[in-house]
Amino acid sequence: MSEEKAQKTGFNPKWLILNPGVASVLLGLPLFFFKIKLPSLISVPVNYVAGLNTPLAMIMFGTYLSKTNLKTMFLRKDTYLAALLKLIVLPAIILAVLKFLGIKGALSQI
Repeated sequence: MSEEKAQKTGFNPKWLILNPGVASVLLGLPLFFFKIKLPSLISVPVNYVAGLNTPLAMIMFGTYLSKTNLKTMFLRKDTYLAALLKLIVLPAIILAVLKFLGIKGALSQI
């Protein structure tokens, strides 16, 4: 991919490797696989940041939602189609596949 084309599409391979999510995974995998224990000076702050994951995501989602025109969103048909697929159609398909495969018990109730 040429540099000019990358700028037009907004795709930057350097950013793909250096973004925080990928960098965290690249740093975390060796620690996980080799059972490396971090000193408490590092692990305690990392655990604090990990504890912020859900609340921070909810704050960000709330900020995004506050800037959204809810009336317009609820008048769009694709909103209802997405909800129908996610809440009814896909669970029904998964349930049918589990029944077909004969999977019973707690696994089929997830």
